[in-house]
Amino acid sequence: MIRKRCPSITAALLMMIPAACFLCRIPVSAGDYPPDTTVFSCGNVSGLPGETVMVSVNVPQNTGFNAFGLRVYVPRELKPVMQENGEDFKRKKGEVAEDILLSYSYQEDKSIVAFGAIAPDRCSLTGNLINFWVVIPADAEPNTVYEIRPEIDKCTEMYGEEGNKNSRNVPCFMENGSITVADPDLKGDLNRDNKVTVADAVLLNRLLAEELPEPLRPTEEYDINGDDLLTMADLRVLLSSITSE
Repeated sequence: MIRKRCPSITAALLMMIPAACFLCRIPVSAGDYPPDTTVFSCGNVSGLPGETVMVSVNVPQNTGFNAFGLRVYVPRELKPVMQENGEDFKRKKGEVAEDILLSYSYQEDKSIVAFGAIAPDRCSLTGNLINFWVVIPADAEPNTVYEIRPEIDKCTEMYGEEGNKNSRNVPCFMENGSITVADPDLKGDLNRDNKVTVADAVLLNRLLAEELPEPLRPTEEYDINGDDLLTMADLRVLLSSITSE
């Protein structure tokens, strides 16, 4: 598969998408959450049957903590990627904010991904905290939605001078996430939302303009016209299919 560098999208397409910026990577921001709480939120993602997808745990609002214990309940059909080491808890290092994560485990009988963390300094970051990966069943039906549910065991803040520290429990608010199964037969559904819209054209244009890294999934999915090239011709075909509907 060859990708040819192409100019940015035409003015006509930009006029069609006044709100195209929603596809950009926008930092997680606070919503209508209870005041004086730390919020743990699982993101909403999509993927094809049999595909490994990344689940993110975010902190949209943070009042500060030094330690937390977090469980994420995943449907039993989904299999977290892990190392088989023969123990009851299979461990695999995850991605997390620097100097925070201490442990990551999967309790298979209860279908729980668990995280334990402690830090010497008070953490006040917002945005992405932890990423882990699960495998969608190969026989999953398109449009199936799997709920991802976070639950806090503890979240504490230590304060005071060294040698005379106290701690308090930090009030927390949980926000569920989901994984939606995309339709592998829906050509042009590049953002995996089970419909072909202008949003997919924006994504393809950003790839052609080299505003996005090479996609992790097969590049052939972006070859809309089937000529083994990634060019503006694919974008024109995709736009034509959208405007003809």
